[in-house]
Amino acid sequence: MTEQERHSRINELRGQAEPMSLEKIRLSTELHFLERQSDADESRLQMVRTKSAQLSISLAPVLAALHALQCRYRVVLQGELTDVHGNTSWSLPETRVYSLATNCAIDTDRNGWEPYLNDPCVLTLLSEIHDHIHRAQYSTWQALSIVRLP
Repeated sequence: MTEQERHSRINELRGQAEPMSLEKIRLSTELHFLERQSDADESRLQMVRTKSAQLSISLAPVLAALHALQCRYRVVLQGELTDVHGNTSWSLPETRVYSLATNCAIDTDRNGWEPYLNDPCVLTLLSEIHDHIHRAQYSTWQALSIVRLP
């Protein structure tokens, strides 16, 4: 499979997974709410549990196929946090593992950042990591290290 075909298949699988993942989040939220109600309708609870289980079964092979095509990276990062008063501070370093479409040979733990600073593949990788981080939590962040995992 060429890189272009791999990227195309990743995008196709993401398109299949996203609506199912969003529905799974909605069902999980509904289930959480219903389970905390003392007067919850038992038939509704069971219906939500069943739909959630069916969705998990449908989603599993799509996610497995997606993860088989993606590349895994260990990223150590810090992000800028803003409190309710507008004050900012940097978080403690945290380690995350990302499964991404970009395929880069990178190990800043061994090689430092110098060999990668002008590498177009690494710039694409940083952009893809940014999409995940920006949507999830931080508007400003810095990668302390990135290592491609086997």
